[in-house]
Amino acid sequence: MLAGFDPSIYLGFNHRQLNAVMLSDLIKLGISSARSPRTAAAQLLSVELNRAARYQFALLLVVLSGLSSQLILGLGSADVGESDAGIWIRSPFGTAALEAGMLAVIVLATVLVGRAFGGTGNLDDAVLLITWLQLIALIVQVAFALVLFLGQGLNLVGVHASGFAVFLTLAVICYFFWMYACFVTVLHSFVSPVKVLFGVIAVILAIAVAVSSLLTALIVP
Repeated sequence: MLAGFDPSIYLGFNHRQLNAVMLSDLIKLGISSARSPRTAAAQLLSVELNRAARYQFALLLVVLSGLSSQLILGLGSADVGESDAGIWIRSPFGTAALEAGMLAVIVLATVLVGRAFGGTGNLDDAVLLITWLQLIALIVQVAFALVLFLGQGLNLVGVHASGFAVFLTLAVICYFFWMYACFVTVLHSFVSPVKVLFGVIAVILAIAVAVSSLLTALIVP
């Protein structure tokens, strides 16, 4: 349960009402994650969830990712070819497997790199924070696809819609990097999320250079 949540207040509620209260708390936490990521991260870490519940939450995200991919493809907002890779991505199981792999890599990298720089975060907390951040990203992605679909269906999409969509997508991605930096700051008890953000960018660039060099060495004789 969330920090500050007192079940005794709701003893007279039925099960459906209690679920509504819990849902409202989650919505508030989601809004707080966008407004004040560091505060939201601290609230998440104060939630009394054991290890099994945290990994079940991660599994739920993987399942939702597979289902949402089918929704987005059904709305026509994604266009993949008929190649084997395209067919694999079209499958909810393929999307779920891809999401599971990405989630595992991000969580492990967050813990290992953070600890290498003196962080104190652990794997269980990283799973909870990164899964929550991924869930918010998934909701934004689905909402964005729905808005595009409705805009096209109602002929509300103008000639500049494509450029605006690209700009909005880049802005959202940049802000999610900031949210991630704030979450990592709380996870590892760092001081400055700005320094963490620059560190994240530096690590991504280093990985990109290393992968590019490796591919070049393998391809060029």
